[in-house]
Amino acid sequence: MKGQFKSAYQNYDGKGGHQAYTAYSEDSKRCIDYIMYSDGFKVISLLEMPTNLEDLHPSIPNKHFPSDHMRIEAVFEIWN
Repeated sequence: MKGQFKSAYQNYDGKGGHQAYTAYSEDSKRCIDYIMYSDGFKVISLLEMPTNLEDLHPSIPNKHFPSDHMRIEAVFEIWN
């Protein structure tokens, strides 16, 4: 395998920025989960991150998000 690993969400905002967080609590909002890929793959689609922040308050897990990490998902195409 050649090349360096990249994050599938590295251009999530369309401006070269990563998603803001994958772990959300009153004390901390951090991006700690990544899907990494290398040359030979092309990102086709990404699972959108939640936009209704009220569903995340006061923290996760909660009734809307049963895990303490946000779900992330990527679909790839083999590409040469």
